Amino acid sequence: MLTLVFRKLAAAESAELTLDRLAEETATMLSDLTQAQMVTTVTPVLAPDGTEVARHLRWHTYGTRDRLVLETTWHIQERFMVFDAIRAAVDYHRFTAIWAICQQAARCGYPWAGAWWGGDADPVLDNLWFHDAKELFEMSDDPAMPPMGRRELPGGVVLEWLHPSVRIMKRLVYFAEDVKIDWESLIIEDLMTDTEVTYLELREGRNTVGLARVIRETYLPGQDGYDPRSPRPAVEFDIESFEVHPEHQGRGYGSILVSEVQRLRRPVSTLDTYRRAEPFWERMGFAHNPRRSSREDSNIFEWSPPMGEPVKSRTEEDE
Repeated sequence: MLTLVFRKLAAAESAELTLDRLAEETATMLSDLTQAQMVTTVTPVLAPDGTEVARHLRWHTYGTRDRLVLETTWHIQERFMVFDAIRAAVDYHRFTAIWAICQQAARCGYPWAGAWWGGDADPVLDNLWFHDAKELFEMSDDPAMPPMGRRELPGGVVLEWLHPSVRIMKRLVYFAEDVKIDWESLIIEDLMTDTEVTYLELREGRNTVGLARVIRETYLPGQDGYDPRSPRPAVEFDIESFEVHPEHQGRGYGSILVSEVQRLRRPVSTLDTYRRAEPFWERMGFAHNPRRSSREDSNIFEWSPPMGEPVKSRTEEDE
């Protein structure tokens, strides 16, 4: 059975490479390694619209007994490379070839390298620190993880990203009850399950004055159903309807929340009971997305964020 394992690559300090240049340089490196002529084959992988989504590169020795065959697929949009096959008559050649191509991938700006791992033990891959995909993502401090952080704003207001916990649950439930949104069951469910959810809270003293619920959905190598040819982004944040407490509206809190949310460059959903806030969203640069808003049995409207620089609130400009 083959298992896809991954290694996180460190950023290269040397000059960056293009894939075209990489094919030539790698052929030279492998030729020096094996003391043999290398044959390079380049095959583009095209999407239905004709754009190149991946590139298959193959190097193999010609006219030598110590044969080396190295096949890789470079996923352009997802920025990771996978070894499809590494066959060598000499283990040292195999190890060195894998090591060399990982260094080349880092020079191309690829943060991940993967390999197909067969059997229960593979000392060559072990020595290069390849890990099972699920284990690797669990132990990795990766930008794909939910946002975190805490900022103190003027006037004693705190802006903080929170993971569900018993400590915060009661406070968030009270807020949901006050603003009459049906989040109580969601908050409890988030606490009891492994849902990839984070809350963005705006707090004044001990009271929550604004709240957003953000779900992280990943589409990463090693996960069930993953298809490198899919145009789906590797990480998506589903930012659910965020609310400002009625007693604290008109004080700029909504602008502070939106400015923080805009950093994620993801759509925002709002309940149609708050359609009176449409001028606010338009003023902040969001565009109504009617196609995504027509969900069955739903009264949710979706807003697409602006693609320029994040909108700064007056508070941030003062800082």
